Amino acid sequence: MAVLTAVPMAPEELSTFSSASESRSINVTAPSAASIRYVDLHVQSHPSIDRVEFAHRLRQAVDARKAGARCACGGFIWAIGSAEAGAACFTCITGEAWPDSDYEIDEALGLSPG
Repeated sequence: MAVLTAVPMAPEELSTFSSASESRSINVTAPSAASIRYVDLHVQSHPSIDRVEFAHRLRQAVDARKAGARCACGGFIWAIGSAEAGAACFTCITGEAWPDSDYEIDEALGLSPG
């Protein structure tokens, strides 16, 4: 079973750049258990959020992250934050340098569920 993981991203993930001409295709996949759990937590904290719409945006963000999507600054996108704020990295979304105790979906980081 996939778990919601509070794992900081590796420093190289925050500072690696890709070519502006590089293109990637993104296929939206079924939600993982971690995604579903996070959607439940998010909707509990933000009851005015449409659950189905947010779940779809999170799934798109996780799939984009897995496909190597980058923020305008060049860092990898933060899937959870990107579901609400648009495709951007943790630092650009929060203004904080490091996601010490912030959540990310394990699947978005390429971690094995469990």
